[in-house]
Amino acid sequence: MTRREHLVNKRTFLICFFIVLILASFLRFTGLRDRGIFLCDEGDYLAGGRTVVAALDFAFKRIFSSGETGISFSEYLSEHGGGYASAVKPGYYLLVAISFLVGGVHDYSVLYLSAILGLLTILVTSLIGGLLYNRRVALYAAILLSFSVYHINYSRSTFSVAAVAFFLYLGVYFILKYFKDLKASHKDNPVSLILGGFALGYSFSCHYNLLATIGIMFLICGFFLFKYSKLGRLKHLIVSFITPLVLLEIPYWAVKYLTRGMTGVTTGKPYAIKSYFEQLTFIFNKTFFYTNRPQAPFFSYTDLLLKTEGAVVVLLFLVSCIFIIKRDWFRRETAGAVFLFTMGPLMFVFFSMLGE
Repeated sequence: MTRREHLVNKRTFLICFFIVLILASFLRFTGLRDRGIFLCDEGDYLAGGRTVVAALDFAFKRIFSSGETGISFSEYLSEHGGGYASAVKPGYYLLVAISFLVGGVHDYSVLYLSAILGLLTILVTSLIGGLLYNRRVALYAAILLSFSVYHINYSRSTFSVAAVAFFLYLGVYFILKYFKDLKASHKDNPVSLILGGFALGYSFSCHYNLLATIGIMFLICGFFLFKYSKLGRLKHLIVSFITPLVLLEIPYWAVKYLTRGMTGVTTGKPYAIKSYFEQLTFIFNKTFFYTNRPQAPFFSYTDLLLKTEGAVVVLLFLVSCIFIIKRDWFRRETAGAVFLFTMGPLMFVFFSMLGE
């Protein structure tokens, strides 16, 4: 292939990718301002984000307005907030609050946030395809995700799914980039690993049900770091993962300090606010030891994929699983192939069998 042909291919890829993004934007943004919200969980996210904005506003007035707000912290939140943000997803509440600060306290501000994160996820997915394979695979990945009914629906909602997916795949991209550079040129630059760990940590802060997925990813990273005699780098990944969680824990303790000795305006009872880590402990105890929680049908994810994406996409998924195992995993044993297999068919089957 000549250099000119290579440039033409790159130009063609960029043109096609731009067209795909335009179509993906149309599918995600059209009529979004007037969509509204329909489910109670969506309302909970909006209420939690409004509470974060109210808390920031209270702190701003205390610091820059001679320490006077006229009322107590609890009264201020009751009047201007939307409810206590206690769903163990502080990373997403922060994003919702930022969307409110930028676009105003409206439901469509968060809807636009999800749509933007959905488009960014398409970009990151394409980058992963290009990093592991070539531009053609990168374009195919972008096309499939752009027209995914499942992804479109969540990109047009106020659920945390779009944020979780974006930061999760951003973390995977940086981690895979680290391993690819390490194997190809023996370049041991921990920056990519640190960025990957931070993105994974923020993704987890947007929804706690990533625990099993991220746990397995850490095991894979540990194995390949050991294989390349770089096991010491695992501490960079762990510390960078924990960093956003610790940073998000601090505001909860600030709120506990501000509300010490106070009683609720409506309940009259003392405030009993749990920190982020305390909430996580409660949620995981309830998840692992509560036996009467509702269960989805066996292999529910397979049925969901068939109904939302169609038989053609399911067939492509199965073929790609065989492709990964036959061509990449056993022949090349790359970290990329193992990551793809883990995040694709392995986790898909695992959660389907659990009925989650």
